[in-house]
Amino acid sequence: MVSYDPPYGFPLRRNGTCLASETSCGKTWGNFYACCPGDSVCPGATQSIQNNVCCPTESDCTAPLKATPHCANETGIMYNHTGYFCCLPGQTGFWTDNPNNAVGCSDEAPTARGETILVTKSQSFESTSSTAAATTTASTGSTSTSSIPAATTTSSSESSNSSSSNHAGAIAGGVVGGVAGVALIVALLWYFVIRGRKRSQQPPTGEGAIPVTSSPQPPLKPPTELEAPKRQYELESRMDQPVHELPTNRD
Repeated sequence: MVSYDPPYGFPLRRNGTCLASETSCGKTWGNFYACCPGDSVCPGATQSIQNNVCCPTESDCTAPLKATPHCANETGIMYNHTGYFCCLPGQTGFWTDNPNNAVGCSDEAPTARGETILVTKSQSFESTSSTAAATTTASTGSTSTSSIPAATTTSSSESSNSSSSNHAGAIAGGVVGGVAGVALIVALLWYFVIRGRKRSQQPPTGEGAIPVTSSPQPPLKPPTELEAPKRQYELESRMDQPVHELPTNRD
């Protein structure tokens, strides 16, 4: 599989000719040139390509470079305006309406009429993606091989959690039992106190108890004068007195 990481990618825009160590894609507009690293090929130099690219061969590699856009020069700063291009560090990318949508790099902020400063774009490299994929695969493999220790760790965690739950349950049970015991003692004390109060309020029963009648008795009437007490007459004989014999006259 062919890698399109640097020295392949989008070329620099130089204000002036390309360096002797670079591959020139030709003039773009005004005094600007598209320049690729010397180890790459610029198919746009010999054929019409919408945007210049630096490829391993004369074949157009625009499609794979758009999938992971980056500069052919590792130190380049990437911009995008109707196509990706790169500038050197410290330069500013811009586009102009004369000619329309032409792009270039300026050592200072462009001040000419019709020139608009562009915002830099993040770059993507295949090696980074490959490294991330390899790291993900390695992580997946290490996860599968370490499944048993992971299970052991999980079991340990579960046992620890179970032990903690048992301790918590024992503590909770002790607290509930203590509260229930205190409540029972309070209930018994309350019962005996109430019962004692009820007993003290009941009237005494037995021989010395005064009977309580439901209705009052009428008052006794005093004796009147008409009611004379019975007198005992001498003629009345009593069983405890001896009977005297009367003397009889004898003729």
